[in-house]
Order: sequence, then C-alpha cells, then structure tokens
Amino acid sequence: MARLIPPNSSNLQPKCLNFKHTKRPPVPLQCSAYLSPNEGAPMPFEPSKLSKPSQPYFTDALFKFLRALKRNNNRTWFTEHRDDYDTHVRLPMLRLLADLKSKFEKIAPDFICDPRPVGGSMFRIHRDMRFVDPEEGPYKTHVSAHFRHHMHGDGARDVHAPGFYLHLEPGSCFYGGGLWRPPTNIRNKIHLAIARDPRAWLAIKNNKAFASTFTLEGDMLKKPSPVWRDTLPTALTDDLRRKDFIFSADLPPRIVTSTSLPDELLALTRRAHKFMQFLSSAST
Repeated sequence: MARLIPPNSSNLQPKCLNFKHTKRPPVPLQCSAYLSPNEGAPMPFEPSKLSKPSQPYFTDALFKFLRALKRNNNRTWFTEHRDDYDTHVRLPMLRLLADLKSKFEKIAPDFICDPRPVGGSMFRIHRDMRFVDPEEGPYKTHVSAHFRHHMHGDGARDVHAPGFYLHLEPGSCFYGGGLWRPPTNIRNKIHLAIARDPRAWLAIKNNKAFASTFTLEGDMLKKPSPVWRDTLPTALTDDLRRKDFIFSADLPPRIVTSTSLPDELLALTRRAHKFMQFLSSAST
C-alpha cells in the first residue's frame, strides 16, 4: 500500500508525498508560544534549552491511544478520551516541534519547523470527510508533522512544495521528504536540472550518508522525460522517468519513545538537506 506525505493543511487530505511500503497505509502536514501572538495560539510551555530532554516526548501511551482510536473511531469515544489525546499525542508533538525549531532551521534554513498549535507544522487529528469514506471515521489514526519550504510563505498550502515529513503510527513510524507529483512544468524543471548537471545530481543521490539512510520512492513515467534530447548516461534513465522525488527512513518505536528522538530527526534532516536543496533550486 502507499504511504503519503501531505501538504501542511488542516483541510486537505493526504496528497503531498506518496511512499510505497507494504506495511504503510495511505496517510495524509499545527505547534509554541514564542512566536508572535497573532501567529497562532500560545502554548503553555517554552522551548527547552537542554541539549537533550530529560524525558522522552512520547511513551508507549502514544501507540496505545492510536490503536484504541482505530478501534473506536467516533466522536463520542474521542470526546471521552480527549484528555488522553492531549496528554499523550498532541502536547508531546507540540513540545517536540518547539524544541526542534531552532536547531532544525539552522540545519535546513529554507524549511520551517512551526510549533504553533493552529496553522503550524502539526497536522490536525480530524479528517476532512469530503475526501474519505465515512466508514473510516472522523479521526486520523496517526500523528504527523510537515516542515514546508519557506518560499511558499506563511499560510501557504501548496501541495507541490518540497518538505520534510514526520509520521508516527503503530507499526509505521518514519521520517522523509521530497516532492510528490509536481505539475508537469515543475517536473520538467527538475528533470532538466538533472540532465544538465548529472554529476551534481548523482553525487547528491548516491552520497553515502543519504543513500545508506533513505529509500527513494514514487511512481515512474513509462519513458524518460523528453526535456533532454541528447544521449543520456544510463545511470540517469530512471531518474528522468520519475514522477515523484521522495525519500523516507523508518523510525523504530524505541527511538520514537526515547530521549534521542530529536537528535535522530536532526541527523536525518542533515543527511537529506542537500537532496532537498537540489529539489528546491530546480523547482523554482
């Protein structure tokens, strides 16, 4: 089945990044108070100044809640367990984003880690029922966050923006990023950038730190893009067939529920940053 990385939107269903993993079902990109008051509701905590948290952000209670929500996906049950959602899911994610923000944006300054509770990086738990089967229930059974590119501006909801994505779900925790199904003109720009400087592209894609960590995924065109008519190196054939430019790495539950989670996310961001820079530059 496909796994999706969506745009940073409270209203849209997952459309942004599509990852094909058999154990990962389709999934669909809000977070602390130190931003200006008119940028979102403040949170009752400040960003941590510790290099490492004294306690993990998430515990096994995160997965316990999400499994229970999957079995009881209705408004009555969720209302009765709203405190559990806030305690084990929502507030831990917002604290993580608040603490990540400064270091994340130093590593990837073109991307935004927004810890506002509304309009920020964290996805809403509510599904947009216009785009899903009502039998699936009104709530998502995962928690996720999207780190969009700043060129789209505050409040932008462009499904074609490159971005990083964090997804936490029982049996499917991962961190990834890229650009899913850009329009033809953007896809052609990326293909052209690859063909014009294949050494630069291959150096980034095949870099040991990136290639040993992430899996490149996504759908392919039947034939290489026609944007480049000269003879192409064989190594580029598949890359010029890409409809999607997306990557992911699994996050073991033991990492998700440990104090090393923020360091792990920052390390993954660092390993993927050059790939994301290439996409950002090529698509503008």
